[in-house]
Order: sequence, then structure tokens, then C-alpha cells
Amino acid sequence: MDEKGMIGGRYKILDILGTGGVGRTYRAFDEKLGRYVAIKKFMPMGLIDEDGRSQLPTISVEKYEKLRRRFLEEARKLARIKHEGIPEVYDILEENGAIYIVMELVKGMNLRELVEKRGKLDLNFALNTFSRICDIVGFMHEKGIIHCDLKPDNVIMDEDGNVKIVDFGSAREYIGEYTQTQPGFFTPGYAPIELYAFKIPKGPFTDVYSLGGILYFMLTGKDPVSAPDRVGGILLPSVRKFNPNVPEHLEKAIFKAMAMDPNERFRNVDELKKAIAADYETENVEYIGVGMDEEKKKKDFEIDEEETVFFSGCLKVIILSILAFIFIFFVLRFCGRFILIL
Repeated sequence: MDEKGMIGGRYKILDILGTGGVGRTYRAFDEKLGRYVAIKKFMPMGLIDEDGRSQLPTISVEKYEKLRRRFLEEARKLARIKHEGIPEVYDILEENGAIYIVMELVKGMNLRELVEKRGKLDLNFALNTFSRICDIVGFMHEKGIIHCDLKPDNVIMDEDGNVKIVDFGSAREYIGEYTQTQPGFFTPGYAPIELYAFKIPKGPFTDVYSLGGILYFMLTGKDPVSAPDRVGGILLPSVRKFNPNVPEHLEKAIFKAMAMDPNERFRNVDELKKAIAADYETENVEYIGVGMDEEKKKKDFEIDEEETVFFSGCLKVIILSILAFIFIFFVLRFCGRFILIL
């Protein structure tokens, strides 16, 4: 990045969208094509950025070169993946020792922001959204990519109601069913135990665990217990404890997806989807987009105001009836005793 805030002589940096373990993401304007883009600056752990220059204070040049080559290879593979649920990669640049990925700018709200705003999600909405997430992840797996850092923060619903998965900084290529490559960053609560160890194989079942954690969060509003804590004896609380509306088969599917032993999980996303869809129809559920009007959101996420008044009135009638019955019972009982005394 030069002193004018330009990258590659065409991308004007406007502001910072976020900072994570693998670097910083900017909102920028492509002056050549006249469109807004997102630019992710990859800085491996141990690198710092100072006055527009990248430095290597704690890792060797050999280590940096290895990380750089691996990241570029994986970024190029992602650039070849075309799916409506994955932001399109437009360009890959290298300047001053840093790597920049220029990609589609996704506007919307991530799942964590949505749950923080509205609380645990309506069951129909959650299952329909989750089905879309699974479709995207399943497509990635077909192309030989596992994400390795799926979490509510990385699932965005844009203004048109489309679901997109972002932040592929930890994504890994696998051959066959497994990869031994260790991702650099992951999120406790959504990361299975194999991501904490270098020698344990990773595969589609690794993302299955994270998907189970995402659905757990959507239905409870709570982050799951981390894998190391579960190893230490802390149990994963029941989904139905926080949300009694969740069917038993759905809770069992979530717990199977989040099994500590990879061999006890669903082996792929298709198995997970079939288990969740069992005895519960989601095909005709209308999708509620972030960009829809507030009245529509209120209808699908909250109890209607007229229904609230109706149920409130019914409750008052029931309470008054019970009190009246108790009053009459004791009056008659007292009067009966009074007559006997006379």
C-alpha cells in the first residue's frame, strides 16, 4: 500500500472492515472498473505492518516463504471456485512482502449479529438458512476444500436474503478424505478436537462439527462449549434446555455432528442434512432476508401484537375464573359451617 492508500495502482482503500488472525480486511474502490471491493491483506502470524512496510520480527525468511507459497496456492484454488454462496475472488496481489486478495464485497449481517439483535432464531428460519449453508459447504468439499473455521461470524446474509460464507484464511485443500495440513487459526466452540493437534487427520467431518456448532448457536443463542473443555469433562448443554421447541431428532443430529470422536460424526454434509430433515419439512419455508421490511421480520420472528393481546386476555380470564372459584368454594364452606352451628 502506498502513501496515497492505493494497492496495485488501482484499488483505493476506504476503511477497515475487520481484523482477524490472518490479517486485515479493507473496503476499497476499484478505480479501473468503478466498483467497490473487499481486500484481504494476508499477514502470517509473527509479521507486523508498519508505515506501509511488512517486516519479519519473529519468524525466519524460510518460514515466511513457505507460508507465502502455501497461501498463494490455496488462494488461487479458491479463485477457481465459482458459487453464489462464496465471494468471488477478483485478483491476487503482492506488494511490500504482503499478499492482498481482492474479492467481492458482501454487504449484510452475519449470523452472530443477527442472533444478538433478535435472540435465538425461529426454527423454520434457522433450518432453511442452515440448509443453504450446508449446500455451500458441500460444494466446497466437492472441490476438495475444507474451510476449517466455520462459525456464525463467517456466515453472512446479504440485503437480498442470500447466504454467503466468508473468511477462507484457514481453508485447506485435502486429497481423498483427509489432509494433515494444520490450519493456523480456528475458533473455540466451533473447532473440533482434531484442529488442536497437528497429526490428527482433517476432512469434511471437521467442517461437519463446526456446522453442528453453528446450528446449536442459531437455535440456542449460545456458543457451544469448546472441544478442550469437553475433553476436560464439561458437558455440552442440551439444545432443548435453551429452546424447548427443538424436536428431539434435531437435537440428536446436532450432538452427533459435534461428536468428539470424528468416527462418530456424520462423515459428510449430505448425511447431516438428511438427519436434520428427517420428520421435518423445510422445502416450502419462506426465506427471510436481512433486507426485508421490519413488518415482515416481525411477523416471522416475533408473536404478532394482536395474538399477544388475545393470549393476554385469555390468561386474565383464566386467572379470574380460578380466583372466583376459590372464593365461592370458601364462602360456601364457611356458610355451611355457620348453619350447622345454628
